[in-house]
Amino acid sequence: MSANPTLSYRLLPRTGQWDTLEVEQVTAHTTTPALTSMRSVRSGDGVFRFLPAGFEELPTLCHIINRAAAVELGDTVDAGQARTAAWSDVNDIQNIGSSTSDTDTDHADTSRFKR
Repeated sequence: MSANPTLSYRLLPRTGQWDTLEVEQVTAHTTTPALTSMRSVRSGDGVFRFLPAGFEELPTLCHIINRAAAVELGDTVDAGQARTAAWSDVNDIQNIGSSTSDTDTDHADTSRFKR
């Protein structure tokens, strides 16, 4: 992984059930993804850090937060937040933590294609 990967929080809705997530992941991009749309940009001054948490405090996120808390942070030069749409080669993405839905069910509705 590169020295300064881009961290992303990726959400993919379940096909046909837009209020249900199929995939929820924290990823690190080893290269810069090709930007297709810039939705909003904010900047400011500040610092942050993740504190380790137990299952009782964050039952669905503790595995992600604890990995983020273990990352050694360097000095913050500039800080900002951007909402973007981008395309990346999946070979450049490393999954840091994820929560996926039940994969035993068939999520695709193919009934309209049957003869």
